[in-house]
Amino acid sequence: TDGTATPASAAAGTEVTLTANPADEAKGKEFDKWELSDGLTLEEGYSLTDATIKVKMPVNGGTAKATYKDKFYDITITGETGGTAWVNNQTVKKAIATTKVYLGYGSPLTGTEYTGWEVVSGDTTIEQDENGYYFVMPVGAVIVKATYKNKFYDLTVDRTTTQQEYNSDVKRTAADKSAEGLDFDYWEATGLPEGTDTSNPEISFKMPDHEVTITAKYKDHKYTVTVKDEDGTELLNKNDAKIHDIITLPSAPAKKGYTFTGWKKADGSTVPASQTEITVGTSDITLTAVYEINQYTLTVKTETILLNSDDTEIVTKETSDKNYDTEVTLTADEIEGKVFMGWTVEGLEDAIDTPDREITFNMPDGNATAVAHYCEDSSAPVNNEQYLNVNNGEQA
Repeated sequence: TDGTATPASAAAGTEVTLTANPADEAKGKEFDKWELSDGLTLEEGYSLTDATIKVKMPVNGGTAKATYKDKFYDITITGETGGTAWVNNQTVKKAIATTKVYLGYGSPLTGTEYTGWEVVSGDTTIEQDENGYYFVMPVGAVIVKATYKNKFYDLTVDRTTTQQEYNSDVKRTAADKSAEGLDFDYWEATGLPEGTDTSNPEISFKMPDHEVTITAKYKDHKYTVTVKDEDGTELLNKNDAKIHDIITLPSAPAKKGYTFTGWKKADGSTVPASQTEITVGTSDITLTAVYEINQYTLTVKTETILLNSDDTEIVTKETSDKNYDTEVTLTADEIEGKVFMGWTVEGLEDAIDTPDREITFNMPDGNATAVAHYCEDSSAPVNNEQYLNVNNGEQA
């Protein structure tokens, strides 16, 4: 039964070929073996498990039956993590159709967590019950793999915590605190991957499979405070000043003929002379002494010795302000009835006492008085005293 005999009837001793009917694969069956009645002799070279065999026909005839069994189909677990299949608490690599096959995870990948299973090939689907994930074995092989996703871990940057996916790119930049007078120094960190550079304001790394904490550390910015005289001579140079430091300004050198009026900054703004301190901000400071040329009063007078009298006539002709060191030229006027005798100038370092009608000098560091000396002109003898010679104060 379940097969054919060729020939269907034969004399005793005749060779007969038996062929099993095809297995019902739609029901997951496959040929198992032949069952032969007594008398049928299997020809040499054949096995009862062969679908086609040859036998010797016995004297009284005989019966042969092809038997079938459930077919086992391959179960393959693919993917990086692997896993196991089990039936009735035993691991298996094959199963017959309609069998419920449970799946077990292998070792997870670093930084990942399992999310389930998926069928790569095979006419079945993944289900889940109280015992776990499973599929019903179809008629045919099945390939499955575990599914997973990256885990998220805490990333704390400057006390603010977010979730960061494992193995994702992390880039963070330290806050610019130059307005506070601070420079970035380094990242204080725990949990960073080995080799991560913590010396730059921008830090980059791959998120590891654990939490990471980084905190930007800062140091005081060092500012330079330079105070110079107007000729460039340094009066103060401090290169380690910090924001909010109060710097005492040096005294400006005294300059003959000039008055110190304050300090000029690099941006053109000024610091008054009355200000003795300056507060460091968020930039270097350069101060240059500023002086203003002094003006002094020049008084020009005439002094005339009167005849026949002990008196003199003094007249102020001009009063004017002159800048220090300005060149001054004075020429004595010719006055009718008077004889020019000479000039005297008071207030100079080297006083002038000269009979020259024109004199030249530089305005001193102070007020000056120039006097043109005259006497009344007369051919008559002087009744009282002789004219005074202003050059040497002796009588003429």
